[in-house]
This record gives sequence, structure tokens and C-alpha cells, in this order.
Amino acid sequence: GNTGGTVCAAVVANINSMAGSAYVLGSYDCSSTTNRAYTNAGCKSPGGDSATMYANATQFTGANNLKAGDALVRNGHVGICLVDGCAQIMGASTANGINPSSGSSMINDPNIRVIKVSDYCPASSC
Repeated sequence: GNTGGTVCAAVVANINSMAGSAYVLGSYDCSSTTNRAYTNAGCKSPGGDSATMYANATQFTGANNLKAGDALVRNGHVGICLVDGCAQIMGASTANGINPSSGSSMINDPNIRVIKVSDYCPASSC
């Protein structure tokens, strides 16, 4: 996968448009909102569930390589980086619905992998 990549404002705008929505398994959960944010931005689907996204993801090489629009994925959870470096992430949780949070818990997970927005989105969509 591409370790550089472009910032994709369209993916970030799409996930931001879902902020405040309630968590609904299968339609407004972490993987469905990530998939929707990518496809609504004109990008390829990174996968329909977090297990498929994890299988499609690349090795995490450090927060300094993360771009806004990249998705961090671990077994059972995924979220989209809202800013370069992924200090903020948007995901869905049963407790908080779809809302931004700190990316640190994902970045510090030793099992984290990355969906690089540049691998899924044509530059013309971003």
C-alpha cells in the first residue's frame, strides 16, 4: 500500500456529516459508516465489515504517516482520521454513537492496521 497519500477532504466531510447519529448495528456502526464515508466520496469500498477492512489494511508505520481520511482498524473496530496524524478520529460506539474522539487508543493499539485513503480514493475525488 501507499504510505504517503493525499488528504481526502471528501471522506472526512462524509464521516463528519454522520456526527451525532445514534449507533445502529448494521447501518450506523463503525464499519458501515466508514464504508459509507468512502463510497459516498467516490472511493472504493475498504470492506463491508471490520474483519474485511482489517484484512485489506496495511501495516501501521506511525502516526506521522497518517493522513486525514485514513482509517485505523483493529479486530472489531474502525474509525476515520479527521486530521493528519490522527489526533482525532470519528467512529461509532454503542456508548457514544457517532462522534469524534481521541485517536490515541487506536494509535497505541499494537494490533492496529491502516486503510490508506490514497489506496482507495482517486485524487479527483479528494
